[in-house]
Amino acid sequence: MAGSPDTSYMSLLAAAPLIGSNCLEVNKAFVQCKQKDENPATCLSQGEKVTACTLKVLRLAEQDCKDSFSAYKTCLHKSNRNIDSCRKQQADFEKCWGDR
Repeated sequence: MAGSPDTSYMSLLAAAPLIGSNCLEVNKAFVQCKQKDENPATCLSQGEKVTACTLKVLRLAEQDCKDSFSAYKTCLHKSNRNIDSCRKQQADFEKCWGDR
């Protein structure tokens, strides 16, 4: 099994749309659980599924789209998280993700 993916702010920001779409169902289940019960222990298994899904998306981004994902994260970092300044890198990364 591969090592842990980069979970830095830039990685999460760059992959956020992919995490949102690929982890939609586990996120919904977690939110629904939290709405039913405010006890944090009640929803641990759903939370673990959200974490596992997020890590899977990040791992796949690093594995399958390493160069474009890295370029997008670097652009976000250098531009102080200005996504509009990084549209080319974003498009390259999203194309790579869609082509895999």
